[in-house]
Amino acid sequence: MGWSNQNVFCKPRFRSTLLGLAGLVGLAMTGLSSMGHAQSGNAAAGQALFNGEAMCVSCHPGGPSNPSARTATTVAKLNAAMNSIGSMQFLRSFLSADDVCNIVTYIASQANAPDPACGIGVTKNSIVLRSSSTTNPQMSVGKLSNNVLQFSSITDPGPAHRMLAYSDFNRNGIPDLVFQNITQGEFGDVRSWNEFKSGNEFLWRQVKQVWDVQAVGDLDGDGVDDLVWRYVVVDSPDTGVSYIWFGSGGTAAPVVNQVRKRGGAPLDWQLLGAVDINNDGAADMLYLSPAGQLRALMATPNRTCANLVSGSMPAGFAPLKFAKFRGGRSGEVLVRNAATGENQLLSFNAEGLVLPAYTGAPDDQNAACTSSSLTVPMTTITLPTADPTWTFYAAADLNNDGTIDIIWRRTASNPVGQLTVWLLKADGTLLTQLTNAGTAPANFSPLQNGGPKLF
Repeated sequence: MGWSNQNVFCKPRFRSTLLGLAGLVGLAMTGLSSMGHAQSGNAAAGQALFNGEAMCVSCHPGGPSNPSARTATTVAKLNAAMNSIGSMQFLRSFLSADDVCNIVTYIASQANAPDPACGIGVTKNSIVLRSSSTTNPQMSVGKLSNNVLQFSSITDPGPAHRMLAYSDFNRNGIPDLVFQNITQGEFGDVRSWNEFKSGNEFLWRQVKQVWDVQAVGDLDGDGVDDLVWRYVVVDSPDTGVSYIWFGSGGTAAPVVNQVRKRGGAPLDWQLLGAVDINNDGAADMLYLSPAGQLRALMATPNRTCANLVSGSMPAGFAPLKFAKFRGGRSGEVLVRNAATGENQLLSFNAEGLVLPAYTGAPDDQNAACTSSSLTVPMTTITLPTADPTWTFYAAADLNNDGTIDIIWRRTASNPVGQLTVWLLKADGTLLTQLTNAGTAPANFSPLQNGGPKLF
């Protein structure tokens, strides 16, 4: 079936090769449907990944192959097969849900098995939008196809709900949507739709509506994304405090197995997001003070943390997004000077820093982060200057090459609403500018998934 046993592709230094292959396959894919119902995958794209070592048949010289992966004809079976060999699990970060669907579609076509009908609307390579209507809100998903962002409708939970976050909360490789009921009074149900499907609805728990999700990331390194809640009303000692809902994957229903404090700051400090900046597998939180000071709450073992200085914001610039724009061991904040249109990436890399041992009580969910005099190194990467009338729209790995790409929206030049995409390289510089990359749907705004409030 076209498999070979070249173990070299499974070693970390060759992951960039795998990323490049996935990116080429992504660019070659055409005609992808983005509707929210099940649909067929792309067998040709799946064959390219299948034959290109993406499945990593055997990651150890002389070791056993994974026959269940080679014959999996459903996404569930392929996910289980990938999980059965530990050294294959890194592929979770590189294979999009579309990639997995395409591989399964190809295997099924070769085995004369039924079409797996595994296509989905939302993947890690797409952006999600919601309309501004308070009576009949609509949602849409956008994907880059043939160098144009194409948008199509997906189901909205309805006007009784505010959207909180979307990410993979059960470790199946497909984003899930989390939202809260805003009509129940002081408290509101927090629920999720696994894979954005209304039939896969689960109740997490209730929470006061004065708490807001301001960051999403895997803050304990267990492979499952967690929610960072912040108290955003000035009426109690909790004002500005952040708590994390730590989850666990491997089950269909989401499980919050611990709630633990992670820092606190006055409300005029911005929580920019959560990104792993020291390559230990756990996301770190970044705050910005009104004076432009940056501080990182670094994840330490057993869901604890350390508080480090992280440089300062350049004068005249404001943060837009905290993400792995370079796709590697660092994390970057995209910043912009609105008056001049200048853009920069502030890149943070704490790899190699020996973080202090946690000084609080290990089981105290309200203990503060351990203070440290360490400073996270910061470097500046200059991006092209953009028209000052453009506004930041969204950021995502649109071409599945491992780097986060930037989407701008025109607000004054014709045509208003036209989108421009900057595809970035791994060094943080511009690879390609797609000037006419589609048009933003009117009266829709992207879900920002925490971070600076831009809309």
